[in-house]
Amino acid sequence: QMKKSGRWQEQEDALLKQAVDRLGAKQWRKIAEHVPGRTSIQCLHRWTKILKPGLIKGPWTIEEDEKLREWVNRRKGAMKWADATKEIPGRSGKQIRERWFNILNPTINKAKWTKDEERLLFQLYQKYGPKWCSLVQYFENRTENSIKNRFYSTLRKFATEYKRSIDKSKNTNNIAQEEADPQLYFENPQVAKTEELLRFLPLVVENLKVESESCNFLQTSNEGPRKTPKPVKEAKIIKSAAIKTVVNKTTKAKDFPKGQDSC
Repeated sequence: QMKKSGRWQEQEDALLKQAVDRLGAKQWRKIAEHVPGRTSIQCLHRWTKILKPGLIKGPWTIEEDEKLREWVNRRKGAMKWADATKEIPGRSGKQIRERWFNILNPTINKAKWTKDEERLLFQLYQKYGPKWCSLVQYFENRTENSIKNRFYSTLRKFATEYKRSIDKSKNTNNIAQEEADPQLYFENPQVAKTEELLRFLPLVVENLKVESESCNFLQTSNEGPRKTPKPVKEAKIIKSAAIKTVVNKTTKAKDFPKGQDSC
């Protein structure tokens, strides 16, 4: 049978619940046989993260946060987040991990984003797309949520400025279309020109694949502190007959160790 992907339907959830009631929440291969198109892993994740009775999905309480801090402080070595569910009933291992790394971890960098960080973020997106768990390695103590939110908020800023500049150009009819670009957001014109940033916007919106040298993603460990590898160097946007695409000018595959992305 063909493997399904994407959003679960109500009928599938009902079949999964019935299978778990009959077989218990352990025999996932047998359970998957009762949910056409879904794998044992998909069924396991759907049950433990969404459908499991008693699972809490609302805001975290002060008591839960304190229990999590105490649990982390007692741990030595690798974190096994599933073990923390015994200390914090109703929360899944995934919820606990994300609460720690995105909210409670005292090493989280909450400082204002610099223009250098934003510039790097756009360069990395051009190369890797929205794989936030891979991008997080390049930013010291920034969380996945912080990186994702910063990307989209900055993109909206560019889009708004662009729209305003175009509207102003149409209203005054004194500014040529090619001169209607918004004010340069990054200060160094040699690093990021306004024209290049605007040319990049449709690539982000449409999430097109980019032509770049083939390389494996750096491994992201959820078990300890993030490491910041060698920064990606400047990206250059070029024109072609078929499509505007982004290529990396200096980054080579040898800059990245072999391994699989952990997303």
